[in-house]
Amino acid sequence: MAGLAGMRLGYAVAREDWIQRLTPFASGNSTIAGVNVLAKYAAVAALKEMGNAPAMRKRSTDLRKKTVAELEAWGYEVMPSDANYFMVEIGEDVELMAFEFEKRGVLVGRKFPPYDSWLRVSIGTADEMTQFVKAFKDILPQIKG
Repeated sequence: MAGLAGMRLGYAVAREDWIQRLTPFASGNSTIAGVNVLAKYAAVAALKEMGNAPAMRKRSTDLRKKTVAELEAWGYEVMPSDANYFMVEIGEDVELMAFEFEKRGVLVGRKFPPYDSWLRVSIGTADEMTQFVKAFKDILPQIKG
């Protein structure tokens, strides 16, 4: 919700045996010493803003629903999501299409095998989501109208 996923900053609270099972999947060093200083400052700033969490959650949910509805109306299948991102089936290799989005100033997620034709889209600001939908409609054909 705070947009820190790219910094690979997070935590897990679980029984010791579950933590041991999760450890092989941790990215980088899974101790606080392994977190870079920028991520630490960003986390502190995000924690100070948690009073705004309900409003941030609502804004993200509303933007996700609006964007998904536009893509579905354009004819595309969207994987159900309650997260800060969704995946849309574009019928093309995601890596190739990512370049087309980048040309239009939109960065999209990487390929998630075996879902090679499912584009991962993170929820941004209202302006960013409008720019994404415009780029999507410029790049991909309408399937049904």
